[in-house]
Amino acid sequence: MSELTVNLPDELRQQTEAMAARRRMTVDDFVTSALASHVSEWQSPEHMEERARRGSWAKFKAVLAKAPDVEPEPCDKL
Repeated sequence: MSELTVNLPDELRQQTEAMAARRRMTVDDFVTSALASHVSEWQSPEHMEERARRGSWAKFKAVLAKAPDVEPEPCDKL
């Protein structure tokens, strides 16, 4: 674990502290969770593009062909 010091606008710090308290989390845990979520989201397009390059339509269609052609359960219908 490493330490990072950042400067935040006062209002953002207050909002962060309030949100952490509402979720019964430390500010450190809340900020770590929020930052991890955003870093993951921002990396997602690149990650998905890389996975798409490695993918195969033929393999996808072969797997899809194994799925039964039946109506979904009532709870799964849109």
